[in-house]
Amino acid sequence: MKITKLVIYGYGKWIDTEFSVSEDWHLFYGPNEAGKSTLMSFIHSILFGFPKRHSSSLRYEPKESSRYGGKVILLDERFGEVTVERISGKVTGDVSVTLEDGTQGGEAILDTLLYHKKRHFYESIYTFNLKGVEETSSMSKDQLNRFFLSTGSLGSEQFLKLADSYKQKAGALFKPTGRKPVINQLQGKLAEVNRQVSKARERNAQYTVLRDEVNTYAEEIDRLNSEMENLQEEKNKYISFLKHGKVLREISQIRDEIEAYPSVTIPENGKLQLKHYNEQLENIREQIKALHEKQNELQKEFKPSPDFVLSQELETDYQKIKDRLDELEDKVELISREQHQLSVVENQIVEMKLREGYSLKDSLPKELTDTKLEELSEFKNVQAALLQEETAISSTIQELKIRTESNNERIDSIEKDLWPLEKFKAEQSSESSQVSASRNFFKDRAFITALVFLITGVIAASLIQNIIGLTVLILLCSAALYTVRNYFLHNRKEQSVEDQEKEQLFYQKSMRSQWKELLALNDSLQDKRREQEILLEENRRKQKNASVQFEKWKEKMRYPQSYTLEKLFSTRELFTEMKKLTEKKEVLENRVASHLFELDQWLKGNEYASKIMTSDKDISAVFYELRNRIRAVESEKNRQKDYIQETNALQEAIRYLVKQEKDALNKKYKLFSEGNVESEEDFLKLYQLAYEKQEKQKRYDFLKETIEHQSILKDNYTIEEINEQIHLLEDKITSRQVQITEKTKEKIEIGYRIKQLEEGGTYSELLQQLENEKSVYQKAVDEWCTLKVASDLIEKTLKFAKDNQLPKTLSLAEEYFADLTAGHYVKINLESDSFYVTDKDGRNWEAEELSRGTVEPLYIAVRLAFVYSNRDSIHFPIIIDDSFVNMDKERRQRIYGLLNTLSRDIQIIYFSFDSSVINSVPSTKLTRLMDRQMN
Repeated sequence: MKITKLVIYGYGKWIDTEFSVSEDWHLFYGPNEAGKSTLMSFIHSILFGFPKRHSSSLRYEPKESSRYGGKVILLDERFGEVTVERISGKVTGDVSVTLEDGTQGGEAILDTLLYHKKRHFYESIYTFNLKGVEETSSMSKDQLNRFFLSTGSLGSEQFLKLADSYKQKAGALFKPTGRKPVINQLQGKLAEVNRQVSKARERNAQYTVLRDEVNTYAEEIDRLNSEMENLQEEKNKYISFLKHGKVLREISQIRDEIEAYPSVTIPENGKLQLKHYNEQLENIREQIKALHEKQNELQKEFKPSPDFVLSQELETDYQKIKDRLDELEDKVELISREQHQLSVVENQIVEMKLREGYSLKDSLPKELTDTKLEELSEFKNVQAALLQEETAISSTIQELKIRTESNNERIDSIEKDLWPLEKFKAEQSSESSQVSASRNFFKDRAFITALVFLITGVIAASLIQNIIGLTVLILLCSAALYTVRNYFLHNRKEQSVEDQEKEQLFYQKSMRSQWKELLALNDSLQDKRREQEILLEENRRKQKNASVQFEKWKEKMRYPQSYTLEKLFSTRELFTEMKKLTEKKEVLENRVASHLFELDQWLKGNEYASKIMTSDKDISAVFYELRNRIRAVESEKNRQKDYIQETNALQEAIRYLVKQEKDALNKKYKLFSEGNVESEEDFLKLYQLAYEKQEKQKRYDFLKETIEHQSILKDNYTIEEINEQIHLLEDKITSRQVQITEKTKEKIEIGYRIKQLEEGGTYSELLQQLENEKSVYQKAVDEWCTLKVASDLIEKTLKFAKDNQLPKTLSLAEEYFADLTAGHYVKINLESDSFYVTDKDGRNWEAEELSRGTVEPLYIAVRLAFVYSNRDSIHFPIIIDDSFVNMDKERRQRIYGLLNTLSRDIQIIYFSFDSSVINSVPSTKLTRLMDRQMN
């Protein structure tokens, strides 16, 4: 089963949208919120029903459309093209299924189409999403073992849990050696009560007889009930026929039409025989007509031709030329052979000239002597040397050009940072003088100011010898210190500015020096380049002179101007061969001319030949015409002799064919008589009627097969007859009901008598107790049997899956897992319900010991192996929603390769936002969801 198209009426963000799906591998690509999960949910919902309103799954009811649902078009091996449509209605939606032959249905056909599988099964096995893959890495050891074991039994571990539950419940009801279980205790009670009833029953012999009669009546009532059920079933079958009233009427009509056809026995291959006879008659008549025409032609040929008359008039010359005809023919054949040889030689010469570019009118070139070969060799050496020199010069010029361009780029880069020349010179000239003067001036002024402050303070302190004088001294000293401090600070700042200016000036000097060097280097490169270009021009002038000299040499030697040095060397032997052929041509021309002259003279000397010869034909053609006329005359003479004999033979052949024609007509009329007709048209009508009758019989058989229970339907049944059969069966059913009523009354009477025997004592109480115990016991036994059978059935089913399906699945899973891990893990093992893998070094790892990056490929490999190993019995498409984004790029590419291989047998529908997967899928199998939304 493969999905070929999705037609969405309204589902989530998708409104009135269609998607075509490739039958092997298809990628739906788009970023988050592009609608990938919505599309995957749409497929699940159409096939298995919309999620219930209180379900954890989203229903994706559209907000911008009143229509909810859509349809999925499938291609199924069993039913052909199938359309599954589901729209809003009941909670899970109303579904309709249309098969390729037009059959329509609902949930029943859909259940068959889906192999009777439910949504949980499909989502747990055939649907991959990121959540499912991530949860695998967090499973415990028991959970992992449970998962991998249950994959071998259709992917569900509920069966394992259910089997264990049934076993526990059955063990609580009964154990073979137990005493406490319910059934064990009931067995003891029932045996005790049964012993008591047996003893009481022995006291009443009549009881046994009456009980046997009751059993007999019960069996008779059961038999009558069975007969009545069979009659009722047969009646229902006839009633079901009435539903096909239109079909029955058509059956009856076709049956009448079949019976109305005439019962005529015709040969099975009569049409083929008739065709054969007609073809035979046509062939015979054509032969007779051809013989008559031949006879007429013989009559026309009997008249003598002009050549025949001329041969009679010039019989002597005719006989001479006839006697020498073979000798002359040998002569002509010799001329023809030599002319053919001459033609072959001429063609060879023409072909050689055309191939070498020579005009057919031009004479051959002169022979290449040793001296001329030496001249050619000199031309070749000069040309090679000049070409080699040209290549070297061109290479040098290119190298100089590249170096110049590189220097220009460096010059442009330096010029961006250079100061203008005026600024550079100004900075360079004032570098020392301005800085030195400024510093000395400031230094002298600061020192004098500080000294004045200090002297004034000392004088003031000596004159004013009190606190005021001391204060003045301190203030003046402070002013002197402040002046000195400012000097040092200003001096440091000036020093920093000076250093920066020095660095910039030094950098400019260095850059200007490099700039000058590069300019000088460019001038040198330009000079060298001009020198090389002069050499190149001189080289090309020499090449042109050499070429002119070579052209003059070819003209002198009568060689074509298109010939190169190499071709002159290679065609030396060819021109020698052409010269030999030319000499051979001249010899052949002379010999042919001599033979033609001799033949012409002889023929002109014969009067019979001269009467036939014409001046516009060559002598060979004249001879062949003469020979043909002589042969025609001789043939005419022989035909004259054979005319009467041939005419008689024709007449005999015509009489024989006429007799064959009569025999064929008799066979044809005999064939008509077998069909009791007189004409071919009536005979063919018989076969047309037989064909129509056969087609109606096919329609009749087809209609009968479409009716249920048609095995009991006779060919001549009509609706009235079916109603009559129903009435007969109703009478029989009524009869059986009357008999059952009578037998039941008699059984009740005997039961009443038994009851009288059982009442009034311990025996009736024991019987009641026995029946009660039996009822309780039977109920417990039924429950135990149900649990036991269910448990055993599940265990046998799982054992079958494990013994038959699981090895195959594990073998495939090993292959897939080894590929996904680049051969690091080589085997998957299952021993005593314990699951582990083996790496390439032979070490065993339980599932819980593996890393997340290894468990996820293992989980994928086992599921894919199960899907592939069950592809013959369950053929679902695989749906994947970005399940591999947590894996590295290499493993993702390996998974894509594995999915591509599986897609040859199983359809893969992949939803992803990973752009790297696009390279793995052709454009015809890619749907870009964002493009579809914009459209």
